[in-house]
Amino acid sequence: MNTMNVVSRSNLWRVAKRESEKANPTQSMDDYDDTTFEPNYQDIPNSTSHKSVDSKAGFSKNLNLNKISSLSQTQFNELAQAFTCENGSISRLEERMDRIESQIIKLIDTSTKIMTSVRKLSERRSPPKTDFPCKSIGDLDGIEAKVAADQPKYIELFRAMLAPEGVSKNLNRILSTSVLMGMNYAGTCSKTGLTSYVNLNNALYESQRADGYTLGDYAKDVRTAFTKLKNRVYKATNKIKKRRREAMGEDCDADTNFKMETMS
Repeated sequence: MNTMNVVSRSNLWRVAKRESEKANPTQSMDDYDDTTFEPNYQDIPNSTSHKSVDSKAGFSKNLNLNKISSLSQTQFNELAQAFTCENGSISRLEERMDRIESQIIKLIDTSTKIMTSVRKLSERRSPPKTDFPCKSIGDLDGIEAKVAADQPKYIELFRAMLAPEGVSKNLNRILSTSVLMGMNYAGTCSKTGLTSYVNLNNALYESQRADGYTLGDYAKDVRTAFTKLKNRVYKATNKIKKRRREAMGEDCDADTNFKMETMS
């Protein structure tokens, strides 16, 4: 109702202004202060103005909310991007660890195979220590049976034991000196022949066999081994006998001198 009264008064003011201009053209209604007739709309309570204020407040609030929402979304995007980068790094790290794990498994498998091979080789090269060197000719029968049961094992063993000089210098690693003194290669001169132990002799030959190395070469090397070893024993024995004779001679000379001194 107040709004309608203001509009009516405004219309009346405009009509009065036109009539006054017609009656007295020299005096215009513009000389009057418009504020006398023009209402101050700000002083009049108006629900529309309240709504406008409320609308502006709501708009401002919505704007702030949008800003907050926009800022949160930006932060969320940055956080999501950071997580994406982090996930990418984790994925690469997991792939690298998978590769390392695969390599470790391969190394373990290889190491297991190597250890198995070494164990087998050790078993082949490590028969009982009491077997070699053979202490007596009577023990040769047992060694002959063992070599016959697993000749490849003893071939590898003899190759290792006779290295590096070979059978001509290291035969005493297989047969002790006392055994070698009662033997020779062919069994002549009432000696026990190495060739009578077929499997043992063959394993020794195969352990030394190489390109161009024949059975005749092996037989020559074995005979050389017997000869050298027996010569060393003979020389050592002769030295011992000589020392004994010298010691006995000194004793005899001392006794003779003692008797001569007594008689005088």
